[in-house]
Amino acid sequence: MWRSLWRVAVLLGLLGAAAGCGGGESGPRGSGGGNGPGGVNVDPTARPALRTVLYVPSWRGSLATYRLAFQNVSYVNLSFAEIDEAGNVRYPDAGLPAFVELAHQAGAKVCVALGGATTIDNGGVFATLLQDSQRTAFVDKLVAFAQLNQLDCLDVDLEGNGVNQYYEAFVTELAPRLKADHRELSAAVAGWFADGISKAALLSFDFVNVMAYDLYSSRTKPMQWSGIDEATKEVDRWVTMGMPRERVVYGVPFYGMQWPSAGGEPKTVGYGELLRGDSAAATTDELHGNGTVTYLNSRATIQAKAKLAQTYGGIMAWEASQDAAGEASLLQGIRDAVP
Repeated sequence: MWRSLWRVAVLLGLLGAAAGCGGGESGPRGSGGGNGPGGVNVDPTARPALRTVLYVPSWRGSLATYRLAFQNVSYVNLSFAEIDEAGNVRYPDAGLPAFVELAHQAGAKVCVALGGATTIDNGGVFATLLQDSQRTAFVDKLVAFAQLNQLDCLDVDLEGNGVNQYYEAFVTELAPRLKADHRELSAAVAGWFADGISKAALLSFDFVNVMAYDLYSSRTKPMQWSGIDEATKEVDRWVTMGMPRERVVYGVPFYGMQWPSAGGEPKTVGYGELLRGDSAAATTDELHGNGTVTYLNSRATIQAKAKLAQTYGGIMAWEASQDAAGEASLLQGIRDAVP
């Protein structure tokens, strides 16, 4: 239970950052530079060798002004679709068509993620939409949404109690519908709800993005929560469960967790903000100052994980707006480590 509650707290902290309370980048920021409209590199041959998945949150700013280095990503996962109780699906940004067009010009794929923190406690709208009586109609609407918006894939981000008795039936029905239309299905997964995902469900995905962070054993004790050893064990869990290694994507955080030195609850702080406050964030995973201790993945650690990710199915990052701009960015660091 503590893991579910803590996961909610972390995600709500990210949401709060966007509203100006808490850490992280507020508003659309540069992520690895780029050129042309929206930061796009229009050379479709300039693609990363390593599958690189980057989540872009809808609450951080308009897609029309988001500066994203498309040349450094394979997949952009837009988070999250809005889904009502009738299963109608939309993305909350009118700039989606133009964004998809720019990404495709650069050779990047665009996915829309489904779910998120709202599914953790009781599954949200998915609790009913995945049931036998509604599932096929919901799948129809998801496929139509992907077609209408020329998406390359959908990403299932059901977590905690959102991974219920209907999860397997849902993904095994959705996957072939998308594949018949030459689209992919991926998922965001974590060890704390791994027991709810069957092997049949797992193998329905083209790849899974392992959230190999937020690996806490305490909410109030400052600690490294995404060290290389712990994160690699989390990624390996999914290989042990039967997912082919080349379809398991190594997830990394673009944010740190900052605790008051005197004790208490931490807050999320984006890497870009941490780097502006202390240049040591590029090389060390523990920062001290102003009565706080912060644990993060430095640029050096992200690059080490990127090299490890070559032995898996690629690398994933949460999330774009928390990155630093230009050559200091973690996304650029990944590309530099694995050109």
